[in-house]
Amino acid sequence: MIKRMNRRGQAGGEWGTIIAVVIAAILLVLVILVMTGFFGPIGDLFGSFPKLGVAVSTCNLFAQGGQIDDYCNVPKKVEIDGLKQYATCKYLETKATLETKIDDCTGIVDKQDFAAFCDNMKLSEKILVDGKSCEDTPYNTEAAAKASCKKAGDIVKYKAGTETKSHTCAEGEGSISPA
Repeated sequence: MIKRMNRRGQAGGEWGTIIAVVIAAILLVLVILVMTGFFGPIGDLFGSFPKLGVAVSTCNLFAQGGQIDDYCNVPKKVEIDGLKQYATCKYLETKATLETKIDDCTGIVDKQDFAAFCDNMKLSEKILVDGKSCEDTPYNTEAAAKASCKKAGDIVKYKAGTETKSHTCAEGEGSISPA
């Protein structure tokens, strides 16, 4: 006796293949982004600083996709001239030729509190962000400088208009507990 197989659900098998290919492509893109450090701390698990060419390719994708915030304001790990640093795509325009650019952005130094980025990422003074040392970068306001105090007597810099000023940390400021 010959049994016939139930063929229900077998029609449209090509759709399953298409869906599998799309999912595989999405996973591949996510793995590449994680490995190149574009997801911040998750990428830190791999400790990778991609070469300039990899960062430029990713920046081209951001520009083509119109991802202004990722292009202009989110620093990514990159190795430039042998130096491991963080850079926005806008800054990378000065280091390499990008096929596609987004002209209407200010970059992290102008848009965000640059020194706060260095503190939040717990970067050492020797690390560069958009070509500037974390050590040499002033806070955008005196209040932000005071809030960054960690030890009485430390000197922090902040902007006052176009001028850079210094503040000496005292008890009760930032993470310094009052006596």
